[in-house]
Amino acid sequence: MGKDVLRIARANNPKMSRRKFIQLGTGAVVVAAVAAGGYYFFTQTPQGGQVTSATSASSATSATSTSSSWVKPASIRFDGWGGSMQDSERKIAFNGFEQEYGIKIVDGAYGQTSEIMSKIKAANGGEWDLVEVDNDTIYFGTMENLWQPLRLENIPNHDKLPDIFKTNGHGAFDPGFKDGVFHGIPGPMYGTTPVVINTTKVTPDPTSWDCLWDQKWKGRMCLEDYWITRMRDAAVHLGQDYNNITDVDAIWKALSDQQKLVFKYWESGAEMETELTNGEAWIGDLWGGRVQKLAQRGVPVKTLLLPQTEVWTDAFVVPINAPHRYEAELLLNYMLDPKVNVALALEFLYPPIIDSQYIPADSLEQIKLMPDFVGNNYDKLGFANTGYYNDHKQAWTEKWTSIMSGA
Repeated sequence: MGKDVLRIARANNPKMSRRKFIQLGTGAVVVAAVAAGGYYFFTQTPQGGQVTSATSASSATSATSTSSSWVKPASIRFDGWGGSMQDSERKIAFNGFEQEYGIKIVDGAYGQTSEIMSKIKAANGGEWDLVEVDNDTIYFGTMENLWQPLRLENIPNHDKLPDIFKTNGHGAFDPGFKDGVFHGIPGPMYGTTPVVINTTKVTPDPTSWDCLWDQKWKGRMCLEDYWITRMRDAAVHLGQDYNNITDVDAIWKALSDQQKLVFKYWESGAEMETELTNGEAWIGDLWGGRVQKLAQRGVPVKTLLLPQTEVWTDAFVVPINAPHRYEAELLLNYMLDPKVNVALALEFLYPPIIDSQYIPADSLEQIKLMPDFVGNNYDKLGFANTGYYNDHKQAWTEKWTSIMSGA
């Protein structure tokens, strides 16, 4: 079953499945939001007055903070994953924002991205100012016309993101990107799904994706059960473009061959942690932050960032009819401030979303210890294109389910 991409909020929850809640394409209404090459946007003045307009993406404009009639609100609303993630965002970011701007942040939380999308759609927005989701949900919400275009002039720290994140994965999860319109910004950290090995059993370190097809590890390989991860890694192994697969039969053969080596496909990160800890799994994949915590507990494991390792992020979106759109953009910008962004990264053991050149020198050595950190070598990372895989979801998930079961 296709599940949503794990976000950093979930990466520290040992009971949470990586892609627990939103199925690619489930509930996504791909309709007139992009009809005739245009998007329907809801623009809003800083005071909160709404103007509804139908316009092409390339010409969408709206009011900014330069308006002299802006009245600062007493509070704005932020909705996220809740739990320890949001508690830390409160401690590190929200309290500082409140002190700097004199605007209280009212915390809300939800359990699944499908839940918050359904609520926003049913109410036509109007309650939510800034929502933290995941990069795939930018795509689905944009297709359902749930997110407003972001006004980057109000988010100058967006310029501090590396190109892969500044461009939303080069358009991998934002259908407005090609027209210069952004419906979400990744952050506050990024993570990867790298190869993980038991350092006492797998030597020397593998240097290519071929290691996940090596007969030596038959019965000792444990891999995530997510169809997109499996297909994209197989494509890299075969030298195909994972966002434009030209020989899908070769992908299925490779995955069928791999299935014979795998003793288990894991659904939750906790499952893989257990297999690595008890020594059953010698090679597989797991998110870098989890591997770092295992290593800190003395488990002999390490990650391998092979070329085009899968990358994922959380993301921020401003829903339609947000009552405090400008202030939401201020908060987003604040969370991308290098000091705030790095402090959040150090809290969760995932690299900050800002480009490595903006990481303060006194924090860089700690950041370098994070398994997911690539420095300025962002070409090591690659996003799976949400729309591309959604277009093939039904046929490909059925085939993957069959292969995974050994049929």
